[in-house]
Amino acid sequence: MLKTLRLFRPLNLYLIAAIQLVIQYLVIHEWTEDAVLFSTKSVVLVVIITAIAGAAGYVINDIFDVDIDRHNKPGRNVVGDIISVRSAWAIYGLLISAGAILTWMLGEPYRLPGLGFYILTTIVLYSYSSYFKKTFIVGNIIVSVFASMVIYVLWMGQDLMWQGSQDNTGAYDIVVMYSLFAFGSTLIREIVKDIEDMKGDATAGARTLPNVAGITIARRICIALALLFGAGLIVWLAMIAPQLTKTAKWYFILLVITPVLGIALLAFINQTRKQWHITSQYIKGVIFLGTGFLLLI
Repeated sequence: MLKTLRLFRPLNLYLIAAIQLVIQYLVIHEWTEDAVLFSTKSVVLVVIITAIAGAAGYVINDIFDVDIDRHNKPGRNVVGDIISVRSAWAIYGLLISAGAILTWMLGEPYRLPGLGFYILTTIVLYSYSSYFKKTFIVGNIIVSVFASMVIYVLWMGQDLMWQGSQDNTGAYDIVVMYSLFAFGSTLIREIVKDIEDMKGDATAGARTLPNVAGITIARRICIALALLFGAGLIVWLAMIAPQLTKTAKWYFILLVITPVLGIALLAFINQTRKQWHITSQYIKGVIFLGTGFLLLI
């Protein structure tokens, strides 16, 4: 049973839920007090729906990656080893259906726009797993956009009531910044994972960045993105510094900007598949630390 749960990447889903709750209650709620906000019920539903969409994305990804994962993760696969592909399809169908039902339960004015967005997200994630994951760069961008929308979807839903009237608030700036943070860190991590799995991907004919351009070019792109990402965070910190406490400033410098720049160093020195795997997990830690900063603003 516990091995089957790996199919849903529960730690990733917990992180997604934690990020959304922090964004809603410590950013949006605190900085837009006069606006019409999601009720507790709506927030809970959005968090659950997002987790279901993410879990369904993991399941469909594993279904289409059975052959690749036998090479990249031998002995650690759920689909094909612990449960059958047919069972995985059934689980995927149940997740998609449950997400649609819960989206409908959001009520007006969120029901129809929410359902449309949910269906679009489901189609995009399915298309990613079935086709775009094996294409040059496009698959990486799709996953990164999904990561950023995990944050921004909270603002989108409530903006149906605000009609853009809150777009000049401090909360909006933070939501946009953290959405970009999620996009950038995820994009780098996706490229790192492609380098880690390039041999297995090559056996399936996947045209990922390292398989098309070579590991040297992929490495340089990782370094460039990490440095660009770090520079962007420095600029953003300079812009909002007057609004931050000294503790928040130093946290951001030491536990967000410095680890982001550290990605460039790791990408420069990595030589083995294991080292690239460690870097992938390191970036996940950077995302967690970035969320911690929101507790201080």
